[in-house]
Amino acid sequence: MSAANSNPLTLADSLTEAGIERKQAEAIAKGIYESDRVATKADIEFSFAAVRSEIATIRWVVRIALGFIVTIAGTVLAAILDVPGFDLL
Repeated sequence: MSAANSNPLTLADSLTEAGIERKQAEAIAKGIYESDRVATKADIEFSFAAVRSEIATIRWVVRIALGFIVTIAGTVLAAILDVPGFDLL
């Protein structure tokens, strides 16, 4: 898009000067201007990679947390089973 048509109003003016009705020219200009704000395939791929990275980090944290929980539960169970006079099994 040229510098002269850097916003929808100047683009609509240019289209009107080219013989397109004003209402249609404004609709075309608005569509072209808003299309600049659409995500590209590269944008989506970058976002998808970032989400995958976050998921991998979350999986790692969950695995570490579960490891700690299992260790603590095992320690508590061993302590309970080691109490003199307490026969669970």
